[in-house]
Parts: sequence; structure tokens; C-alpha cells
Amino acid sequence: MKNLYQILPSPAPDYSGVSSMLFEMDILTVFIDPHGCNGQTLHYSEPRYQFFNHIPKSFSFSVREIDAITGVDNLLVKKIKSALQYVPAKAIALVGAPVPMIISTDFRSLAEIVEKDTNLPTIALSTNGLSTYESGQKKALEALIDKFSGHSQSSASMPYDVHILGATPLDGWDDTAIMDYVELLKECGANSVICWGHGGDIDAISTVDHAKLLIAVSNSGIHAARKIYEKYHIPYIIGFPVGKKNTEEFCSNVKNFFTNNVPFPENTYNKPESVPNKKSALIIADQITGNALRDCLESEYSYDHVDVVSYFSLDENLTRENDIHLCSEDALLNFYTMHSPYDIVIGDPVYQDLL
Repeated sequence: MKNLYQILPSPAPDYSGVSSMLFEMDILTVFIDPHGCNGQTLHYSEPRYQFFNHIPKSFSFSVREIDAITGVDNLLVKKIKSALQYVPAKAIALVGAPVPMIISTDFRSLAEIVEKDTNLPTIALSTNGLSTYESGQKKALEALIDKFSGHSQSSASMPYDVHILGATPLDGWDDTAIMDYVELLKECGANSVICWGHGGDIDAISTVDHAKLLIAVSNSGIHAARKIYEKYHIPYIIGFPVGKKNTEEFCSNVKNFFTNNVPFPENTYNKPESVPNKKSALIIADQITGNALRDCLESEYSYDHVDVVSYFSLDENLTRENDIHLCSEDALLNFYTMHSPYDIVIGDPVYQDLL
């Protein structure tokens, strides 16, 4: 019963992560579902659908019980072809939901059939609604890298100096935050910057093999950056600066990288030397945001002890001794009781009811 949330809202599921990543791309996103997952994703997990004049190319297949019994292949192709007459796209994404998981849908074979019949590149994402959104984002980014990276066909596809990976509203990256980071990078010496899923469409992804630097701003972004590094040996950094001191240091490193070809200092997450006032803080957030806030508290506000805990996955290379993944509501209270008192707790107000 530890996975039953009684106070916290349910995290967005994995197919919401896929939808968020593909929201602004020229990709026809087809949910293989009975007509519930697509609507739930757009209305409850996607602020861009509510507040911006932008309609995604996202549809529900509306699979019925009889379709689950007789097979969905021919009907799926028929519906996709019909949709493409009104909503043209450069590619197609097939997104899983609980129903195809139950009937063991072969997404890879479905994608091959759809690609052959439509002559459009098709990716298959076997999400099932049982994992959190970051799992879906990882699958989406991995599929985009495998299918499109290094295959630039258009002379108009301009290579970008910097590719930002893993930025979606689900991790707090709204339009303002992304544009601010892009402008900061340009001020620091990057000639051109693209963010996957926010202006970064298939054409931009296809030129990633010519990029000079990758920046991962979420856990899914780290997964993608490492995959691209293994494939094309493009250097990557993780996170973003918070605070005046860290921003100045970050800009200096970016300028040295682009003007003098000086590699970035290695990311270190070791605890700094102790400071006299012994202030402590607890941060409840995703790991990348938590680490950025911790760096700011330690470098500019003389905090001696800052713990980062998260209900989402933690990369072991970016953790410190007391950083933990929270697997239940009780886990937060238990951790707080064991390590308190803290001078400050930073997190979404929803966590107040657990402490």
C-alpha cells in the first residue's frame, strides 16, 4: 500500500511525458487508447494547451473492445491516413496506454506497418501509464535520437551550437524559462541555441551530430545527452545556474568553451568546506533543480548542509550522502523526522501537508 497516495496528487504518467516532449513538433502523435489518455494529458498535464494558441497534432485512436479482439492494424492505418489529409506531418509517433499493454500490442511491428503504408518515419513508444512522465520523456528522446539524428536531408537545416535536452513544462520549463536560458547562453558566447520540443523540430534534431555542446536540464535530458555522447562524442553539461555568483561562473565557462576551446570543469556534487554559521536546508524537487538550488544556497547564502530528496529518479553520479529517492508519502515524513531541524524547507506547497 506504500504506493497509494492519499495526500499528494498523482504524478503525470509516462504517456504525458511523451506528449509534452512532442507537443510542438511536426509529428502526428497517435494514442492507442479508448479515447481517454490523450484528453487527460492535454487538459490536465499540458499548460500550453490551455494558455497558448497552439493545438498539437495529437489524436486518440479510440480503440474499441471489438478492435482489441480482431486486431487494430488495418483500422489504425486507415485512421492515420484520414487524419493526414487534414493535418499534415513530417513523422508519426504511436503512443501506448494501459489497453495496448493488456492486449500485448506489438508496437514495433505496428510502426513498421504504418511507416510502410504512409511513407512517413514512424516511431513506437510502448508507454503504459504505470510509470511517471520522466520515463516517457526518456523513451521519446531515445526514439528521436535513433530515428532522426545524423540524417539531415535538407540544406536549410542549420546546425546549432547548443542543444538543450529534456525541457518541458512538466519540469517547470515554460516558455519564459526556456527563452531566458537561451538568451543567457547567447550572451555567454553561443551563436545558436535550440531546445528540443520548443522550436527544436525534426530538422534540428537531425543536425545534432554537428552540435558543439549539449545541455541536459532534466533527468530524461541526462539520458539523452549520454546517448548522443556515445554516438557522436559531443560534450555535455548538466543543469543550469541559479544566483549571481553561479551565473557569472557559468558564463565564464561557456565563453572559454566557445572562444578558447577550454573544456567545462567536471561537474562535482561533493559537499563544500564547512562554514561557521551551520545553516541547513531541505529541498524537495527533481534532482537537477534541487542541485541548482543547493549550489546557490551554499555559494551565496553560506548554507553548510543542504539535502535534496525527490519523488522522481536520482542519478547516482549527481547525488550526495543524504540525497534519496522518496518511494512513498511516509518516506518524506520519516526522512524529515530523522534529519531535522532544518532552517528552511524548499518545495511545492503540496508537500506541507506531509511534514
